[in-house]
Amino acid sequence: MMYLLLFQPDMLMPGTRQSLFAVACREIKHALRDQRQRLDERGVARWISENPNAAQPGDHLAAARRLAEAMMQMNDAGRMLKVISGVWVEMICYSASRCRGFLHAKSLGAGGEFLTVVWLLLHRMGMEVLADKLQKPEIPRHVQILP
Repeated sequence: MMYLLLFQPDMLMPGTRQSLFAVACREIKHALRDQRQRLDERGVARWISENPNAAQPGDHLAAARRLAEAMMQMNDAGRMLKVISGVWVEMICYSASRCRGFLHAKSLGAGGEFLTVVWLLLHRMGMEVLADKLQKPEIPRHVQILP
């Protein structure tokens, strides 16, 4: 998903914040503003997990911290990986079904994207994608359909 957010943001559904990564980086820099010591990635993660007030309420960083705490309380690596993979599959399927069809066609012309392969599989399995839902005629409520 991070690859799509950074390198193929137009393939994500309309309205997705393309600047989400930049916003998260700003939140981390703001949380570390008083930190004197230079930290590597693990050091930043450790510092954030040890300082519950590091993030402002409502920030992505605060939500990520709460999620990480809940995941670590599972104490079962297999269950944790099952949850992570399930969420990842849901996100990929949701994004693939919401991407505009011409972008999938364009990506196939350039060798294809994983998201396009997922979209083709969803379509082949008979699952409705956004374009199908938008093109389906809506039956007016006052019209009765006879058996």
